[in-house]
Amino acid sequence: MALERRHAAAPFRIVQSADYCAAGLFVRRHRDRIHAVRCSSDADQLNKIDGTVCAAELFRGYLERLSMRRADLAYAPSRTLAEHFDRVHKMTIGVIRPPRFLETQDLSLPPIQLPRRFFLHFGQLMERKGTALLAQALPIAWKMVPDLTMVWCGRCWDQSKLQDWQSSWGDRAHQVQITGPLAKPQMYAVLQRADAAVLPTQVDNLPNTVIESLMFGIPVLGSRGASVDELVEEGRTGHLIALGDVDGLAGTLAKMWRGESSVSKGFEWNSDIANEMRPQRAIANLFVHLMNAKRKPR
Repeated sequence: MALERRHAAAPFRIVQSADYCAAGLFVRRHRDRIHAVRCSSDADQLNKIDGTVCAAELFRGYLERLSMRRADLAYAPSRTLAEHFDRVHKMTIGVIRPPRFLETQDLSLPPIQLPRRFFLHFGQLMERKGTALLAQALPIAWKMVPDLTMVWCGRCWDQSKLQDWQSSWGDRAHQVQITGPLAKPQMYAVLQRADAAVLPTQVDNLPNTVIESLMFGIPVLGSRGASVDELVEEGRTGHLIALGDVDGLAGTLAKMWRGESSVSKGFEWNSDIANEMRPQRAIANLFVHLMNAKRKPR
C-alpha cells in the first residue's frame, strides 16, 4: 500500500482522510501516528432528502460511520453536523472550522451579459441546496415585486426538474437567467455584481457558496438550521428563513429587493466565526486538536 510504503520511508505523525466512501478504512492503525477523519456529511441524511435511499447507499453510510468510529479523531466543520451525529448516531464529533479563502485572485469579466440588478443563486442546482424551494418562492415574490430578477449559476443534474421549474414560472421565466456551471474566476465576477446571494440550502456543512458570498460582502438569504446560521448574522450580513418556508423566503426576497432591509452589500465580514476561519488561526486550531487526540487502542 502506497501510504504504508511512504510511512516506512518517512513516518507520518498525522494522517487525515475524508469520510466519503470510507477511505479511512484503508488507513491502518499505527501506534506512532494520529488518524483523523474529516466528516463532510451524513450519507443517510443526504440520501433521504435526495430520494436516493437504497441498500447500497445505506451500506455506504454504515462504512463511512465505521471509518469515523475507528479513527483517533473525527471532526466536522459545522456545529450543526456534529450535533446531528451526536443526536442521530450517538457519535461524538469534534468541530474544527476550515480556513476561509478565495480559490483565485483572477477576477475575469463576466462571461455573459448580466441584468442591471439581480439576486444570485449558485452552486449545485438541486433540492438539498434549496433550488426547488426557491423555484416555488419566486412566483409568490413576483406578486410583491414584479421586477425581481435572478441569475442562477451551476450544474443541474436533473434537467427535467429544471424544465419543470421554468415551466412553473410561466411568462416570467425570462426573469431567471440560467448560465450553467462557470469557472471560478467567472463565478466570482458574477457574484461580485449581485445584490444578494439566495442560498436556502436545506442540509449542509458550512457551504462554500455562503462563505464566498460573505467574503465578497454580498448579503446572504439562507436557511436557519442548516449550518448557514453559523455563518450569517441576521440583520447584518443577511437574513435567515426557517427550513422549508416557501412564504418566508418569498417575503424575504421581496423585502430585500425593495430595499427594506438593514443589510446591503459591501460589508466587511468580521464575525467571530469569520475570525476563527482565518487561515493561520484555523490551521493552528486543527493542529491543536490533532496533537491532543487520544490514540485508540490498536
